[in-house]
Amino acid sequence: MTTESVQVFEEEELIDEMFEESLTKEGIARDASYGFLGSASKQVVLEAPNGHGFTDKNDDLTVPAGTRRVKLLITRADIGFGNLQRLIERPLGRLYYRVNVKNFSGRLVTFEVRALCRDINGDDPWWARITVSAMCFG
Repeated sequence: MTTESVQVFEEEELIDEMFEESLTKEGIARDASYGFLGSASKQVVLEAPNGHGFTDKNDDLTVPAGTRRVKLLITRADIGFGNLQRLIERPLGRLYYRVNVKNFSGRLVTFEVRALCRDINGDDPWWARITVSAMCFG
C-alpha cells in the first residue's frame, strides 16, 4: 500500500466515524433506511444597507409528503458590495454564510440563512442571493 492510499483510507475511516457519531447523537440506528424522496429549493435575498454585522432571514420550504429527514445545503451564493441595482468594488475582508433548520413539522421546513460580507473596515453596504436546497428522505 502506498502512502497516498493509506492516507485516503485513514480519511475515509475518519469520515465514517464522524458520520456514525452524528447518527448516534441524533438517535438513529446505523442500519435505518431512509429513501431519497426528492428535493426542494428556494432563493433568499439578504441586504445589509449599512454594512454592519450579520444579516439573518427566516424562510420556509415545502417538502414532499412522507419526508422524515431533511438535509439543508447552500447550492448557490451570489454576494457583492453595493445593492442588487448598483454594485460597487471593494476588497474582500471577510465572507461568511450558513443555513440551519429552525423547525420541521409535517411538510414545512423553516430555516434561517445567516450571512456577512465585509471589506477591511466593514462599513459598506452588501447583498447576498443565496439558494437553499433541501434533500428529503423518508
